[in-house]
Amino acid sequence: MTNADNRHLASLGATITILSLALDVMFQQIITYETRNSQTGGFTTIKSTLLYDPDVEGGIYSKVPDMVRAASYTALYFSGNFSNAFQASMLYPQVECASGNCSYPIFDSLAVCNVCTNVTDDLQVFIDDPPGTSRSSVFLGSANYTLPNGFSTGWMNSSRTRPGYISSGRVSSTVRVRAPFPILNFTQVTFNPNSTGIPTATATECALHWCVNRYKTFVKAGVLSEEVISSNTASGPEVMQFYSIRGPPNTNISLSLWNDNTSGWGNPTGSYPCGRIQVDPAYCPTSNGKTALKQIDGAGLVGLEASKHLGSYLGDLLTGYSSLVLNTGAEIQPMSYNESDVVRRLHRTDNATLSMDILARSLTTAIREYVRSRATGHVIINGWNWKSEVHVRVRWPWMTLPVLLEISTLGFLLITIWATHSAKTDLWKNSSLAVLFHGGLKKDVVATNSEFRDAIAMEKIARKKNVRLKDVGDGRIELD
Repeated sequence: MTNADNRHLASLGATITILSLALDVMFQQIITYETRNSQTGGFTTIKSTLLYDPDVEGGIYSKVPDMVRAASYTALYFSGNFSNAFQASMLYPQVECASGNCSYPIFDSLAVCNVCTNVTDDLQVFIDDPPGTSRSSVFLGSANYTLPNGFSTGWMNSSRTRPGYISSGRVSSTVRVRAPFPILNFTQVTFNPNSTGIPTATATECALHWCVNRYKTFVKAGVLSEEVISSNTASGPEVMQFYSIRGPPNTNISLSLWNDNTSGWGNPTGSYPCGRIQVDPAYCPTSNGKTALKQIDGAGLVGLEASKHLGSYLGDLLTGYSSLVLNTGAEIQPMSYNESDVVRRLHRTDNATLSMDILARSLTTAIREYVRSRATGHVIINGWNWKSEVHVRVRWPWMTLPVLLEISTLGFLLITIWATHSAKTDLWKNSSLAVLFHGGLKKDVVATNSEFRDAIAMEKIARKKNVRLKDVGDGRIELD
């Protein structure tokens, strides 16, 4: 195909050849393998609650439930990384997830929340110098550290103390933190070493309080993760003897409040065989002597007395001192505090905000899982089991170049056949004899080119001819 009119065919063939070099990359991108989750058909559940009022038992208030007490110690002695999902999962509700991968609809639940702030600037120090001492020398007197909310370390000898720690859960108010539904007001003071003067100190206050959280929950590879996507502490509908905490916007939580026809609502001596509050009104029909007093929509409820008992228990647990020791080895005992192993644990953690966050998380789990009966505001959230499957995905855009090359190659072949036929060109295919008979050999070796236009004819003549390489001088070699 030496005609100039057919040079465009040669260009097309060259273009196809060059573009074909990219086919390997294209083929690798066409198919991908992706891992996707699909439902297995099984269900899983997780617990939620709209009510905390465990103390009512025949109208007699009891102690804080054992489950809640255990959750307090689990949190305070938690030694893992709270930001690590696997290690923190021990503080979350326990779920049965057969496939190891589960998801749940977004739901609202009553919870314990925490807020902390630094109040060192509000800390005041009162000093009692012994007679005849000079402040420029080693301080040998006593000091009392106080806060405007009534917190006080009490008088204690501060001379040459090592770093110490005092915490109190018995303060009646907070300095800066404002929590509308408080459980516990907590204050901690950490002392810094000072070999000659009055030890400096830092102060932090926290408030554990009731809230209603909205959760996004899932289990992945057997590890439960919960994310609080919204939280609310606004007041809900007024209910006697209860904190009423409104849920986050667009909440759909609902409770039915029942009245005892015999003793009346709020009578601590009356019996409540159906429970004071429940989710399903049909569970306690009017034939049992009950009538629905009020429908509580969009709010979680906490018994005032139950909240008071929980706060009192936590306050006693978190109040004490740790490591207030003189350089001489003599122990200093603040007048208003006792040494506490729990407080020593808080001192080692040295992060009141983190400790209270962990405590709030653990208490929330206990409150959600604590169930005496169906009439306690307990809600079961149904979820789905998922399994991982490998899916083959075809990415069609990557097929564009291969398809175009196939079409171009087919077109190139058809055009070449048509051009060859139109020009009545002999078909030499890939025969190397054509090179020899049409230019490679001397004219006296072969006949005119017109006699060897056919490949078959060239093969017949080649069987009868002998060819050799001959040095003709000047560094040239010819076929002879």
